[in-house]
Amino acid sequence: MENFLRRNGLFIFLLALAAFITGMAVSAFGADAAAVSASVNPWWVDLLTTLILTFGAAISAALALGIRMFFPWLKTKVDNSYLKDVIERSGPIAEELADDAFKNIIGPLKKQGEWNDEAKADIKKNVRDQLKGLISTDGLKKLLKILGTPDAVDALVGGLVERAVSTRKIAGRQAKSLKKTPGMLVPTADPSAS
Repeated sequence: MENFLRRNGLFIFLLALAAFITGMAVSAFGADAAAVSASVNPWWVDLLTTLILTFGAAISAALALGIRMFFPWLKTKVDNSYLKDVIERSGPIAEELADDAFKNIIGPLKKQGEWNDEAKADIKKNVRDQLKGLISTDGLKKLLKILGTPDAVDALVGGLVERAVSTRKIAGRQAKSLKKTPGMLVPTADPSAS
């Protein structure tokens, strides 16, 4: 019961407020007031009073329900925005870490002939741990709260590392293909110069 009240307290309060406002409107614009004001007020005021009395509770309840639905929607938007920021900011960092690992660890291992699946897994784990270490403790707690499990956070960080590794591989292949292309035209600042 306490959990129900904690989750739905604002909604219950708004419904009680709507009932109170409707009650005040009925007492203020009751049958006696309507009979006296019929000769004084224009027709649209009487129509507005009747609409408020008739639909006031429904409008108040709909407003309370709308407010109740707005806050979870807003929380979802904030969480999605935070995840987007983490991905956008961590992507270049992961690429730098992968590039650094390639230059300082992978390259020498390949030259020595010691590059294998075990070394590959160790280096990816090392880069993943380095990236996770660069995210603040509060950031990791927020990611854990948003994603739900530590495995999901590890999967997100691992995905960022995998994307960085594949980006590095693609960039390396493109650079090699450009080196092999003889007589490649180099663009100039003035297109009419060619």
